[in-house]
Parts: sequence; structure tokens; C-alpha cells
Amino acid sequence: MFALFLVFLASGILHEWVINVPLYIVTGRKCFGSMILYFLLQAIGILIERQTRNRHVRRLLVWLFVFGAAPLIANEGLLRILRLWPG
Repeated sequence: MFALFLVFLASGILHEWVINVPLYIVTGRKCFGSMILYFLLQAIGILIERQTRNRHVRRLLVWLFVFGAAPLIANEGLLRILRLWPG
């Protein structure tokens, strides 16, 4: 369990460094923490999913944790990189 959280935390930190830090440098907008929160939620989702036996509930959990939390990762920085930010 510690390794699971450590890997997702490291991924969140790397995403912060690659997406949110440049956004702050260029625009001054602070989105810090959104990527880390998203990836830590993925680790929590995996732990909950492992405890769930019902296939339909597991599928619902995937939708909830991956797509429900998507606005945390699809922030202004990522949308600017993908050239989907208006303006």
C-alpha cells in the first residue's frame, strides 16, 4: 500500500512540475496541488476497488475515480498544452 501511494504521489509531483509550474511561470496562475490530488485519488480508488467484489460496482468506481476527478487533471495548464484553451 505504501508503494502504491508513493508511485502515484511521484506521478502527481512530476505532472505538477511539467504542467502547473510552467503555467505559473508564464501566466502567474496557481493550480498547484490539482495533479497531486488527482493521482492520490487514483491510489485511493485502486484500494477501494480491490475490496469490492461486485463487477458493476467496480466499473462504477472506475468512472467515479478516473472520470469524476478528471477536472483536477484537465486544468488550464494541460488544456493550454493541448491547445484547447480559448484565446
